Amino acid sequence: MNINKLASKFVDSISEPSKLSEASFDLSAGVPDEDSLPSDFLAQSVKTILQTSPKESLIYAGTKGYLGLREWIINNYQLTTNQNYNSENVSLVSGSAHGLDNIARTFIDSNDIVLVNSPTYPGALRTFRACGAKIVDISLNGQIDLENMSQIIAKLNMSKKRIKLFYIVSSHNNPTGMSLDNSMKSELVNLCAKNGILIVDDRAYGEISFTPQPQLSLSAVTPHEYIIEIGTFSKTIATGIRVAWIIASDNVINKLDTMRFDNGGSNLMQHVVHNFVSSKNYLSHLAHIRNLYEEKRDVSASALEKYCGSKIDFSIPNGGFYHWLKINNGIENEVLRKRALQKGVGINSGNIYYVNSDDKEHLRLVYSKLNLSDLENAIQILSTCF
Repeated sequence: MNINKLASKFVDSISEPSKLSEASFDLSAGVPDEDSLPSDFLAQSVKTILQTSPKESLIYAGTKGYLGLREWIINNYQLTTNQNYNSENVSLVSGSAHGLDNIARTFIDSNDIVLVNSPTYPGALRTFRACGAKIVDISLNGQIDLENMSQIIAKLNMSKKRIKLFYIVSSHNNPTGMSLDNSMKSELVNLCAKNGILIVDDRAYGEISFTPQPQLSLSAVTPHEYIIEIGTFSKTIATGIRVAWIIASDNVINKLDTMRFDNGGSNLMQHVVHNFVSSKNYLSHLAHIRNLYEEKRDVSASALEKYCGSKIDFSIPNGGFYHWLKINNGIENEVLRKRALQKGVGINSGNIYYVNSDDKEHLRLVYSKLNLSDLENAIQILSTCF
C-alpha cells in the first residue's frame, strides 16, 4: 500500500512536531519546572471531585465545557481581558494547541492568508499550514512595523488575496520573551479591524509575569469582536492536564463550537482544575512559580553574560520562559546547535521560528525547565561551542 498517495497533500508541507530533547541538559523544551508541578494539590482536587461530584464530572461536558471553570476564567481575568464578556464567551479546549486547531479549521480555507510576525511560535505555523493557509510575515527586522504591515495588507487586498487572520503572542512572546506596549496593541487591533482581519492573541505566558502590573491582552486595551484570545493552564499548572480556553465574541464562539467534534474536553480535568484554581493553594502556587522563574531568568542571564560575553546579545524579558540570543561571532545557529548537542546540551535554532526558516543568527534558550545548578552548567557548556 502506498500510504504517501493516501495522505493529505498538506502533510509534507508542515514541519515535524516538537519533541523533548534527550540531551543531558535541556535548554530547548518550553515546559514548566518539574519540581514545581502541584501534584499534591491536584491529588487533593481529584479526590474531592470524585467524592462530591462523581456523576457531574464523569459525563460529557458539552462543547463549551464545564460552566464553573468558564465562570472562574471570566471572573479572574477581568483585569486583563474584555470585561463585557461572560461565561458564554468562553470555550474550554484540550490545550492551547487544540484551541489553535479549532480556530484554524473554523476560519481557514485553502490558500487563505494568515499574517504572523516572525519570530513566532512554530506550532501555530504548523497548524495554519495543515489547513492550507499561505503564511505571510509582516515583521521588519524581527519587529512589528505597522506601516510595513499596512502596506503588505494593501498589496494583498489589491491582488484579491483573502486575509483571514493575524496570529500573535502579544505578551512574553515565544521565542523572544518580549511584549508589545499598550499603544502598539491598540494600533494593531485598529489596523486589523479596519481591514476585517481576525486577530488571534495567544496568551500562553500571560500569567508568567515578573512585573507588578499584569500584561494586558489586546481585548483589554482595545475591545473588539475581531479578537480571539487563547489562554492555558499548561504553563501555570502542568502541561499534562490539557486544559485551556478561548475567549471571543458570541458569533465567533458559536462558529468554533460548530466545528468541535469531540463532545468537549475532559470534564473530569476541568472540574479538577476549577477546584484547584478556586482554592488559596493556587494563588500561593502562582506566586511561587513566578518567583522561581524570575530567579531562573536572572541566574541564566548572569551565566550568559559571564560565560558568553560579547559572543551574544540578548534583552532581559519581563516574563515567560525564554532568552532570545543573537549570535555575534558569525557562527551559524545550526552549527552551534549541533556542537552543543554533541556536548549534551539541547537548544533550539532560531530558524524554526521564522516563516521561511531562514534565520541563521539566533538561538532560543529555555530557562524554565532546568534547576539552577544545571542551568548554569548548561550555559557554561554552551559557551564552549562558539
